[in-house]
Amino acid sequence: MSIREQIDSFSGRLETGQVVEAIGELSSLCQLELSVSDLQKLERQIFKHEEILRNSDAIKSVRFAILGGYTTQPIELALRVFLLSEGVLPTLYVSDYDTYKMEVLNEASGLYQFNAEFVLFATGLRNLNEYPDAFESAEEVERLAEQAVGELASLWEKLVVKAGAKIVQHDFEKPRDGGLGRLERSVHWSRSSFVELVNEKLWSRAEGDVQILSVADLASQVGYESWFEPKWYYHSKHGFSPRHASRYARAFVGLYRAFSGGSKKCLVVDLDNTLWGGVIGDDGLAGIRLGPESAEGEAYYDFCCYLKRLRARGVILAVNSKNEPKIAEEVFTSHPAMPLDLSDFSVFCCNWADKGGNLSQIADELNIGLDSLVMVDDNPVECAQIRDSVPKVAVVELGSDPAEFIRLIERRHFFDQMSVTEEDSARAASYYATRKVKEANASGADLGEFLSSLVMSAEIRPAVTDDLPRLEQLMLKTNQFNLTTKRYLSQDLRGFMQDADRFCLTVTLKDKFSFYGIISSVVGRFEGNALVIDNWVMSCRVFSRTLEEAIFNYIRALAGSKACERINAEFVQTERNGVVPPVLARLGFAAAGESLWECNYESSKELETHIKLNS
Repeated sequence: MSIREQIDSFSGRLETGQVVEAIGELSSLCQLELSVSDLQKLERQIFKHEEILRNSDAIKSVRFAILGGYTTQPIELALRVFLLSEGVLPTLYVSDYDTYKMEVLNEASGLYQFNAEFVLFATGLRNLNEYPDAFESAEEVERLAEQAVGELASLWEKLVVKAGAKIVQHDFEKPRDGGLGRLERSVHWSRSSFVELVNEKLWSRAEGDVQILSVADLASQVGYESWFEPKWYYHSKHGFSPRHASRYARAFVGLYRAFSGGSKKCLVVDLDNTLWGGVIGDDGLAGIRLGPESAEGEAYYDFCCYLKRLRARGVILAVNSKNEPKIAEEVFTSHPAMPLDLSDFSVFCCNWADKGGNLSQIADELNIGLDSLVMVDDNPVECAQIRDSVPKVAVVELGSDPAEFIRLIERRHFFDQMSVTEEDSARAASYYATRKVKEANASGADLGEFLSSLVMSAEIRPAVTDDLPRLEQLMLKTNQFNLTTKRYLSQDLRGFMQDADRFCLTVTLKDKFSFYGIISSVVGRFEGNALVIDNWVMSCRVFSRTLEEAIFNYIRALAGSKACERINAEFVQTERNGVVPPVLARLGFAAAGESLWECNYESSKELETHIKLNS
């Protein structure tokens, strides 16, 4: 289907009120390098059907401010389209050209009246006001870089404090006009070296409410001369060529997902003509193309190695393929060039059933939402059927050239995160262990005996600074066992840690199958004669193991140490956290209002648990 036909299909879905399906169509379009003309056509359809979109439960409205050091019209256009592909209808505030400083410094400006949730500082090389002179000392170069970053940081801090906004700041691409040729990288006072130093300092300051969108990476991907075309700057003050607006928007959306806890969690792969060339059932083990013997086979091998790297950084892998399980498994157990093991896949769904139904089964087995899945398949018919039957699943149509597979996934920024932690490296293995737990439980053993057989131990303690990256991840990414869905960032959690009237707890778990790392956190405060749980999050990997009881026992003891008469839990119902009320009731809480559950300390008791607490 051509881009024009896909745009028409998107429009037709909106006309008939099929908003979820329309978003699926748009997500498919956003895989492509859309031209400015394509984006304009899509924007017109969005404006035309804005009322339908705003009235849909599938759409979230978010306020974004774009503060430009150059012309930002292509950014505005692309973000409106690409954010909608994520189910977000943005309300945009766009500053006048190069007025970003005044917008922030003047508290009577339209920016503050707009009350943005996210503020994008779309600055470029021309906004670096002072570069080092030739033969400048290293100390002076350092001072100038610190000054440039300090000016931006003061603007961020003002917005975070005054407006409570989350900040997205560009870094800077390599200058093209340094004049030193091949020596640009080796001379400390060159423009290129200076910009690299500024970027290092920007990234070192980015945490919590402030994150960096790497324009430098985008420019290097397409080539600096393609990214910045002088004619566009001189004619209309564009900071980059508008033809790269789609690439820019995909990177922004990846960062938005990370900010809002919407990063994808699981990559689901087909097998035939996806992990290897050919059909294993027809061609046999010796007939498939995998490995360095051919160009195609080497590309498939590299793709499998890429999946292995994704798993190592915490992305869950699953299989969804129409195949005979034993025949398909043989590739992973017997083919000499296959780098993936069966144990690398947390779910191996290999049958002749509908792939859409299999995806629902995979989500259920992993205890994650369908919108946490990314399905990659070479077959366009299968991809279209999946989009229709399970539109919440992101679909990547790989096509027939394995040399492009990695690029097709990477360009979508599905798995971008705010940080990477040691727990990420253990996540995939722990899902595999969870599968083993479920298999063992299904054997029919008494539940109590089964839980005891897991030999579980936990550590519950006050959080320390080194825990913050992982705790931030939990707050951002956990949707099911999450009492309030308050998305606390590192600096918020640090506040709980440093205040004598508040607390932040870290919980780790280990069983005979795996060490799960930090899998739960509780933040709260002491208020009058009550301990108030402000939020409690827990990974879905460890539900229903009596860890909830172990954590409650710790909280109960903490309340007793402060002579509290009540333990209160704030709870805000969402479409995803329906697992929470039954757990609260089981722990001894009772609903005391729309968003409050109470537990009387005196009438409560220490609960039985199958988890040993390490002191």
